[in-house]
Amino acid sequence: MTVRFCSGDRLYTGRAFHVAAQNGSSTRPAFVVHLQREAEADDSLVRVCEEYRLTAREREALSGIATGMTSKELAERMRIRPSTVKAFLRVMMIKMGVSNRAGVVAKLLTTSSSAQESSSARPKRAVASGE
Repeated sequence: MTVRFCSGDRLYTGRAFHVAAQNGSSTRPAFVVHLQREAEADDSLVRVCEEYRLTAREREALSGIATGMTSKELAERMRIRPSTVKAFLRVMMIKMGVSNRAGVVAKLLTTSSSAQESSSARPKRAVASGE
């Protein structure tokens, strides 16, 4: 059985498995519950900001880019001029070693997919009941 659920602002996938006793001595049923937190865009945003040492304002601009905002929309949200947004973007691109917005988004997506791969490679914690 697989269930997706939210706890606070986090999304989880939960699976329950019935486990049969190996030696046949236990008569009580046992279940294993496996919980896995889903990777979120915000997680990869935090990782990219830490990896490239982005400032709070650069992170704010990066967040807007990740949601598809234009420089003008970002400027309105950040209460600055569009030219200042473009300056933030240029500095971020230099730090990330990319040459355009698509490269910035690619860094976010690459970080997100590598985080999912590393979390699926880690051993999972399981809780058993009825042992």
